[in-house]
Amino acid sequence: MKHNGRIAYQTIVEAKHGDPDAIQEILRHYERYILHYCRRTVYDENNIPHTVIDEEYRKQIESAYLEAVLLHYDIHRLPPGEVLELD
Repeated sequence: MKHNGRIAYQTIVEAKHGDPDAIQEILRHYERYILHYCRRTVYDENNIPHTVIDEEYRKQIESAYLEAVLLHYDIHRLPPGEVLELD
């Protein structure tokens, strides 16, 4: 359902109506970005650095994205240049 590198309008509408597949698609769309900002460097007992994902921080960022989409996105205002795809 992606359109020009963006999340399709219909996917956002479905997510706002509680469709779990649409919500997962939104999270997958932003996954690389989220993982980039959740990386942490930890050091083992030999002082060797390892990169790990901070899962708590990841959940916080995912929650912020979902809050923005589900609570703040106005589905009655179609983005410029976007056309509604009707099945």
